[in-house]
Amino acid sequence: MIIECVFIASSLCRTVKDKPVMVVAAANAAMLTLDYRKTLEVNNDPAFHAHEANPLLRPLVHHPAAMYIDTAAQVVLFSWIGHRLRTSHSRIARMLWWLPQAASAAQGLEGYIYTSRHTRAHP
Repeated sequence: MIIECVFIASSLCRTVKDKPVMVVAAANAAMLTLDYRKTLEVNNDPAFHAHEANPLLRPLVHHPAAMYIDTAAQVVLFSWIGHRLRTSHSRIARMLWWLPQAASAAQGLEGYIYTSRHTRAHP
C-alpha cells in the first residue's frame, strides 16, 4: 500500500484507492485506447484517406507513444476530478461525480465510431 504511493502524489493516491472512480476510469481508458488505436491504424495505413479531426491531437498522430501518454494523462486527470467530486461537501457534486469520466469515455467511443465510419480506401 505504501509502495503504491511512492510515485504518486498524496492527492492521486487517494484517487487510486477509490474503487468506484477506478472502475469508471478503466472504462474511460478502454474507450480512449480504442479510439487512439483506430486513429493510429487509419492514419498509418496508406490505403485509407483520413485525418485527425481534433487539432490538439493532430500533431501526435504519427507519434504513438505521445498519444498513449495523452491517454494516460487524460484518464488520470478525469479520475482525479471524479474523486474530488465524489468526496465533495456538495450533494450535487457527489451525485454527479461520474459525469466528467463518462463524458471523456463517450468522447473516446464517439471518436472510434466516427473514425470507423468516415474512413475510406483510395479508389
